[in-house]
Amino acid sequence: MNTYLYLKKISFVKQTMGALFLIFSAVLLLISVTALTFVLSFFSFFVGLYFATTEGIEIRFDTKQFRIIFSLFGLNIGIWESYPTIAYIVVVRTKVRHIIGNRYRQEAASTTIKDERICINVFSETNNNKTLFRTIDVNEALEIAEVVASFYKVEIKKKL
Repeated sequence: MNTYLYLKKISFVKQTMGALFLIFSAVLLLISVTALTFVLSFFSFFVGLYFATTEGIEIRFDTKQFRIIFSLFGLNIGIWESYPTIAYIVVVRTKVRHIIGNRYRQEAASTTIKDERICINVFSETNNNKTLFRTIDVNEALEIAEVVASFYKVEIKKKL
């Protein structure tokens, strides 16, 4: 089966800190179960998950499926989605807007955060598109797009 796996690189120090936090949370639960140790264990568990996980994409070319994965020490978790027969690939820079707070009432406090992302979109012959991956790194997006384009022998349109 032709499979492509891309994981974002995390440093050894960050991964080690994540492992230490996960071990610390397990040791706290094994020593005693009081309210304080439970709260500390709960907090250190999620801090450990934050430091130890990375994200990426896995593509199965034979079955035309992909999944956005979260990886923890080599265990990849994600939901498989299918994509159409590819006519061309577009790598485009998009603007993302996040509204935090109340969207509906003008009196309530809210804030808007604007950010830029690089999206890899695949288009079919009928111009239906599917977003394969979103990232903030242009080189990362181009690397993934080139792998997909070389397998299907289609062109990449860059709109950066």
